[in-house]
Amino acid sequence: QRFIDNIEQTSKYSASYVLKMCKSAVNYLIKKRLLTDNKFNFVDSVKLERQEIHHLDIEQIRKVLDVARYEYDFKTYCILYLFIGTGLRSSELFALNKSDVDIDNMTIRVNKQCIRAKIKHKTKTDKSNRVIYIFPDLADVLREYMRSVSDILFPNKDGGYIDGNNFNRRTWKKIKERAGITDRVRLHDLRGSYIDMVLSSGLSPKFAQNQVGHSKTETTLNVYAQNNRDMVDTARLT
Repeated sequence: QRFIDNIEQTSKYSASYVLKMCKSAVNYLIKKRLLTDNKFNFVDSVKLERQEIHHLDIEQIRKVLDVARYEYDFKTYCILYLFIGTGLRSSELFALNKSDVDIDNMTIRVNKQCIRAKIKHKTKTDKSNRVIYIFPDLADVLREYMRSVSDILFPNKDGGYIDGNNFNRRTWKKIKERAGITDRVRLHDLRGSYIDMVLSSGLSPKFAQNQVGHSKTETTLNVYAQNNRDMVDTARLT
């Protein structure tokens, strides 16, 4: 307990991560019959403040996509367009194969995850196993892109699956800076930007919930959706 408490004095997030790793390591030793119980289960959990979610507005989205298209490459542009245009989790997007995309019916099948560049043939939750719809503009971009791929939709340089953490660190942060975005916007926050756009366009919260794979509509509305300017303007018009 003192060990974790000392780390927490410097960083709560570090303490939480260390505690999680220690529990995992000891559980592995128990599985190998080298230990019999996990003392870390009796350590108080570290209470973390909920991280603020920063969404991109329409103008910021345009800037991000412009930077990706004209300063990077077509694959990077497609990746970010797919993040913004579907609300997929990073682990879901980088697990996609070409066969998962049905351009004619404008749908994508989500049935697996990619964690640290390795495939897990199950989704985060049962609700996450789903078929999502893509809009015509995104479908046109993907149709053009998929002419150059054979199996993995977004392969890394070695032909394997992209590590989402690497993409976030090496690509997303740089694109965000080039687009002039100073807020701490994670790739995961783009789910919120997508939900905002869906609700702003007049589509139902239930549609948004099914698209992003939430178990409850309340999560979609209370955690991710924000009353952005587009939503306010739409409300005024109606």
